[in-house]
Amino acid sequence: MKSRLLLLSMVCLLPATQVFAQIEQEIRSYVDSTELLVSNGKKMLEAKLNEGDLQKSAEIFDYLSAFTAEKPLAAFNYTEEIYLNAILGRWERLTEMLAGYSQLITRRSYYGTGQVAYSARQLMVDREASLRQDYMNSGLDGESLSVLDLLFHIVTVGADNKEYTTMLDEFKKNYPSGRYSEMVKNYLPGRWVRAAGSFSMGPGTIFSTGRLSETFRSGIAGNMSLDILAGRVFASLYFQGGAMKIIKPFDVTDGSQIITFGQDDKFSYIDGGLKAGILAVRSNRVNVAPYMAIGGASLISNLYDTGNDDNEFKAVSTFFYGPGLHAEVKIKEFDYPTPYEVSRAYFSIKLEAGYNVMAKVKDDYFKGNIPYVSLAAVFGMGQF
Repeated sequence: MKSRLLLLSMVCLLPATQVFAQIEQEIRSYVDSTELLVSNGKKMLEAKLNEGDLQKSAEIFDYLSAFTAEKPLAAFNYTEEIYLNAILGRWERLTEMLAGYSQLITRRSYYGTGQVAYSARQLMVDREASLRQDYMNSGLDGESLSVLDLLFHIVTVGADNKEYTTMLDEFKKNYPSGRYSEMVKNYLPGRWVRAAGSFSMGPGTIFSTGRLSETFRSGIAGNMSLDILAGRVFASLYFQGGAMKIIKPFDVTDGSQIITFGQDDKFSYIDGGLKAGILAVRSNRVNVAPYMAIGGASLISNLYDTGNDDNEFKAVSTFFYGPGLHAEVKIKEFDYPTPYEVSRAYFSIKLEAGYNVMAKVKDDYFKGNIPYVSLAAVFGMGQF
C-alpha cells in the first residue's frame, strides 16, 4: 500500500517538475537586450569619465539617453543626469532639468551602482573653478546662477554647514515662488541642523548603595548604545549589563523552598532605557551633557543553566530613574565621498557617570541604588 502511495505521489509531482525545468530554462536563456546595452554603456561611460575623456563621455551619454527615450525605463536617473550635464557644461539643459523636477523625478531608470554618479561628481569637484567660471559666463539669469551655486556647494563642500544654510535662506528669500521652488523644496537638502548619530560600546563599573551594598560588591559591566546629537539635544538608547558578587551569604524563601546563596555567588545585573539631556558644551572637539535616564533594571541569580530567567531568583526587578553626566571627546574626523554628496564620520571616546534610583524593591534586604561609570569607543556619522 505504501509503495502504491509513493508511486502515485511521484506521478503527480512529475508534471510540476517538468514545468519548473522548462521555466528555469526559459529564465536562463532570457536576455533583456536594452538592459544589457545600457549596463555596458554605463560601464564604458564610467571608464571614460575616470579618464577625463569628456568628448567620448558626451557621445555615450547622448546615445543612451536617445536610445531609452521611448523605453519604459531611462538609462540615467535624475541625479546622474544633473551631474553629467554639469560636467559637460550644458547649462541650459541642466537648468531645464532643475526647473522640471516634478515631471522628471517620477521617471524610473535602470538600476545603477552609483559609479557613474560618483565619477561625474568627482569631476565636478576636480574642475569646480573652471565649471563655475563657465556657467557664470553662460548668460543665465540670476535665479539660475544662484541655484547652480547651491548645487555646486552641495557637491564640493556638502550641505551640513552654516554656509549652505545661509545660501539656501537667501535663495528662498529672493525667489520665493521661482521656477526652481519645487526642486529646492523636495530635492535639495533642507536647512542644516548640526546633528550626528553614533554607535558605542565599552566597559564600565556598577556600584551599589544602601542595604544592597552590604550584600553585593561592585562589578564590571559592558555597555552599548545608539546616541543622537541634534542641536543642543543629547539622546541615547542604551543597555548595560554585568555581574555582582555576594559579599556575605544569605537565605531567601522562593515559593515553598529556601535558597541559600554563598559568598562570591554571582548575580546578573542588567539595565536599559533612554537617556536625554541638553548639551551644556558642544564644540568641535568636546561634548558635555547632563542627562536624566529612565528604564528598567534587574538583579537576577545564576542558579540554573536553563537560560530561563523565570526559574531564577529576582532580587531586584523594577523601573528606575536617575541623573547622569555624558562627556565625549572626538579623536578623529574624516570626510568620505558618496555618489551624491560629501558625508562625514568620526571616532570618539565617551565617559558617562550616573545614578540609577530603583523605584520599587519589595525586600528591604535588597534596597539600594546603582551608581555606575562607563567608558566607550564611539563611531559616529554626521557632524560631531
